[in-house]
Amino acid sequence: MVTAAAVLEHLPTLYDYFVTSFSPVLSVLGGPGHNPVLDQLLPVVQRSPLVMCALIAWAATHRAGTGHPYHDVARVSAETVEMQIDSLDVTRDFSNDEREEYMWTLIILGGVEIVRGDSKGWVRRLPMARGMLERALQSVDFKSSPTWQSLAYNTAYHDILSVMAMTRGPKWPAVYDRILNHNNVEIDGYMGATRRIFYLLTEISTLATEVAATLELPESGDKDRELTDLVAGHEALLARLRAVDIPLGVFVQLPIGTDRSHLIVAIEVFRGAAELYLRHTVLRAASSDLQCRLIAKRLMHNLRLILGTPHESQMMFPLFMAGVYTSHDAGRTEIINISTKFSERTGVRSVIAIINLLLEVWKRDPDGTLYVDWRKLAEESGVAVSFG
Repeated sequence: MVTAAAVLEHLPTLYDYFVTSFSPVLSVLGGPGHNPVLDQLLPVVQRSPLVMCALIAWAATHRAGTGHPYHDVARVSAETVEMQIDSLDVTRDFSNDEREEYMWTLIILGGVEIVRGDSKGWVRRLPMARGMLERALQSVDFKSSPTWQSLAYNTAYHDILSVMAMTRGPKWPAVYDRILNHNNVEIDGYMGATRRIFYLLTEISTLATEVAATLELPESGDKDRELTDLVAGHEALLARLRAVDIPLGVFVQLPIGTDRSHLIVAIEVFRGAAELYLRHTVLRAASSDLQCRLIAKRLMHNLRLILGTPHESQMMFPLFMAGVYTSHDAGRTEIINISTKFSERTGVRSVIAIINLLLEVWKRDPDGTLYVDWRKLAEESGVAVSFG
């Protein structure tokens, strides 16, 4: 039985494991030398016992598959952190150091649950993270604060990808407009060059929620007019999505050794995934839709270019969307094989829930001819599916 005191014995090993082995899996920019997330996180870890404990929980959870003692270390350290965070009064005033400490802790707890394969706790705590971020950025100069840029991008990245599988997404905080549309800031370790597409994903999920609500209304002329307006909104979003450009000016800030070509390919990957998500959730395009199939084929071509690179850490949402619009056996087998190998390589068990959801979609659409509302399936399953 591992006690809280015994966790300290494993601290040096797990800290080193996180920095040298696990963190490169998390960032699209690669290892510690190319990872701005580590640059901002580690100073907080070194001054905060709470964040240190959260980090140990994250690293131990990732190593738990190797057996004793890491499974027990992960459990004890995670429970210690969860107890403190879940009793936190988020409405009180915080010092700047406290804000950073609690935001990092929330984000790391989300990471722990994604590695475990069950994100229910993370989804439950997301409103807390959004609220703390909004309050912090009322007084922090975001553009001049690399720490809060990293915290903001971490939160937005995981928040957005955690609600893609929900039929009724949240009301997105206004602060996302600011942080995702900034031009002159460093490319971050989670979204890379795809930041503007993430912003459009928030608008797509909002539009999709409006479509779902409108479709439930009784048939009437008002309903028809509203659906017409929503389809027009789809066309406007599609045009903006296709117009997203490559932020070449920001690329000059990247560390030497960063592969810029992978950053560019990632934009095309997420552009394709976002378009499929838009057509699926708003137009209710069936898997037999020819345009969707062509987008999925192009998406898979681009995904193959970044397999085995740091950018594959972003790929589960695009890979899932390609899978929804892939109907032939060889293509479906390839997608499952890629997903399985990714889960084995990274040790992130949330992939299993994504694979199971995709298998359920294919079970209901064996020939690739039907529309299957996979977001509704995800909610009915009771499993919190997170693509982050």
